[in-house]
Amino acid sequence: MALKRVRYYFGRFNLLAPFHDNKEEFILSGLRSPTFLTRHGQNWQFLRVEPLEAPSAGYVTGYLAKYRPLTDEEVAVPATQDLAEQTIENRVSAKSRFFLHIASGLIAYHPVGSLITRDQFRRRFSEVFETSKGGFFVSAEIQSIQEEETLQEAIKALSVVRSVRIYLHPSNPRLRDVWRRTDERLRELHAADYQEHFHSDSSGDGLRIVHDADINSKVAMAQDGYGRVTVTGLKDGEELSVSTDDNPTNALGPADDAAPEQVLEILEKLFLRILARFEQ
Repeated sequence: MALKRVRYYFGRFNLLAPFHDNKEEFILSGLRSPTFLTRHGQNWQFLRVEPLEAPSAGYVTGYLAKYRPLTDEEVAVPATQDLAEQTIENRVSAKSRFFLHIASGLIAYHPVGSLITRDQFRRRFSEVFETSKGGFFVSAEIQSIQEEETLQEAIKALSVVRSVRIYLHPSNPRLRDVWRRTDERLRELHAADYQEHFHSDSSGDGLRIVHDADINSKVAMAQDGYGRVTVTGLKDGEELSVSTDDNPTNALGPADDAAPEQVLEILEKLFLRILARFEQ
């Protein structure tokens, strides 16, 4: 019988915080904190967090779980052939396993249908981490990692480009030449983030961005997980928006009944491929 597989999506956990020189300790303490976040009657918390060693570098794995503090369940009473209600504490509604490469911030996670969607995971993971640090001077977010040239190819398929929205923030110390100048500029300005919006006149021929080196470098930076770019235009006469969030890098991995080391053995090939971009 074929082993069950789940789809892992890749992103980058970006952290703006005063962790000084010990980033690993700062992240591990946040992930291991017993703090939880309550949203819509359910608690969100990191569970079963543990470090893992791999040939490339240190990883940490665990679950982002949501659970109800109290749940009434119908149970059978065999002795009396009756039914009764029993209150169960902290019943897990869903859990998403994740693998975080601490040095780079690369993270792989698998959503759970409509219970924990991709957007929910990224938002709640960041919120729980911020809560674990008391919310002071800590800003966390997960941006999607996209395959190189994916958005550029989608832009080329548009007959007219009407608008471009760019959101970026400084990288960690690992730079790529293709967006080095943009990143260095953000650092020189001590900017926490950067936003830019280009919009064309609806009666014109649209924005000419396909061969624009500055915009392409910013698109590449967003595709590497340091921001988000959304482009709106026309395709076959219909308005269409394409974004670095649309098609994140992903891979199939073993389900949660597999040992974390087994899962990482599969996923690390893609981790290493993404990290190799920074060595080009």
